[in-house]
Amino acid sequence: MWKHSYLHKKLDQIIFKDIIPTMDPTSLKTFSDIAFQCLHDSREQRPTMSLLVKKFHTALKFQEHHEMKLDDAMGTSQTYMNKLFSKGKGLFLGKKKKEMAIQKTGEDNGARKPEGKLIHFDDTLLFTADEILNGSGELMGCSTYGRYYKGTLYNGKRVAANKLGGNFTKNQTEVEVEAELRMLANIRHPNLLTMRAYYILPEGEKILIYDYPPKGNIATFLHPLGPKQPINWETRMQIVKGMARGLQSVHIGHNIIHGNLTSSNVFLDEDINPKISDFGLSQLLTPATYSSLSLVAGVLGYQAPELSTLEKADMKTDIYSLGVIMLEILTGKSPRQMKDQDLPQWVRSITQQEWTSEVFDVSLMREHTSLEEEEEMFKVLHLAMDCVYELPLNRPDAHLVLQQLEQIRSETATSSSNDGNAS
Repeated sequence: MWKHSYLHKKLDQIIFKDIIPTMDPTSLKTFSDIAFQCLHDSREQRPTMSLLVKKFHTALKFQEHHEMKLDDAMGTSQTYMNKLFSKGKGLFLGKKKKEMAIQKTGEDNGARKPEGKLIHFDDTLLFTADEILNGSGELMGCSTYGRYYKGTLYNGKRVAANKLGGNFTKNQTEVEVEAELRMLANIRHPNLLTMRAYYILPEGEKILIYDYPPKGNIATFLHPLGPKQPINWETRMQIVKGMARGLQSVHIGHNIIHGNLTSSNVFLDEDINPKISDFGLSQLLTPATYSSLSLVAGVLGYQAPELSTLEKADMKTDIYSLGVIMLEILTGKSPRQMKDQDLPQWVRSITQQEWTSEVFDVSLMREHTSLEEEEEMFKVLHLAMDCVYELPLNRPDAHLVLQQLEQIRSETATSSSNDGNAS
């Protein structure tokens, strides 16, 4: 019976009903797939242990995203940043260590005394380790590298904090890691999120501190939990161009591969200017961590198809990810919510049937877009599809993407001006 229900996608008939409401649908399906494959009649068809570990990691990542959304819906806010990072389980002080500390001191004031090392990369935003560990905070969003939190310092200023696990980086010395992060922190561009400091705990875990982006990331901006607010074409075009500028700076200006670009690690400032984060972090990853994160990114729908065989990302795989985010902005659809096909495949299927206008976000089409704006939308769509071309050599580089976006806006302005003169 369970095989029949599984094959006919009727998971609700075989899974304990109390589990379903708390589970992410994709995570639930992944766990079900794992169980079904493990019980395959053919021994050769059963997965290896290494594949199982990767699939479990993917399922857990989806569940983390789901729990983060639930936390957001409930207005997650806790007194201490360390409790927030670990959902109150004492991330910076393990449960056993904490119990021992309480027995030894007879105190449990909830605050963790700084035991690690805080490194500031400049003096623009100075704070103490105590402010990071014990300051108030709130969940902002989640990228494949970790969760981002809004931290409020004692003086009221805000920062964004991203916690990385101890096994995140290669077997490098503290000096080598600091040198790598300092190099990334020295990269400044209006469309890149600036790293201001990092805190390393004795266990090797790291907290990266960035400028605070008040509008969150593109993923939550496009797909809010509450009522969806209309986003006009001008705003979407501004985000697309800003992303292209940021990626051009990373690729051309600094010869760095992002390696894991998604709408969850592109943030927005007060004026909706995009700020790419996590750039350069992929070069710090251990091979095992990189493999796991790549698998997650692939399931989320942002990964270039050739990365299933390549060992490392390159500039062309970054361009593919950029193209997927551009399609996400144009269509209003989240790549991670696509079921039978990925977002680029869905767009191709629609455009091949000459229903191109059906591709665009419904809320965008309801807006009173001008003929010039519609012309821009079609041209940007064409450019986005060039970015997600299956053959990497046929994808444009970041400089050409930006150049074409500037040309699209320039041509539209010229056309509009000529129409006005003619009238």
